[in-house]
Amino acid sequence: MTKATGGRTYAEIADEWMAGGRTDERLARLRETAFMGQSLRGALLGAYQAWQITVLVFALGAVFTAMGTAFLALAMRGA
Repeated sequence: MTKATGGRTYAEIADEWMAGGRTDERLARLRETAFMGQSLRGALLGAYQAWQITVLVFALGAVFTAMGTAFLALAMRGA
């Protein structure tokens, strides 16, 4: 996306397109490309973040289960 937009953001391209009277077809297509690229990037980053949180929760669940089992074994041994 950076290569296609020349390093400009969607907002920069949209501002340029609007300032030009919304008639430049090349800028309109570039604006659409930038919008789709940034939307896709945001969606993928959100999915990755959710996946990382899921892994963290499963790992913490395993750790707490192991700790509970260890404490229960110690309590049974002392009784």
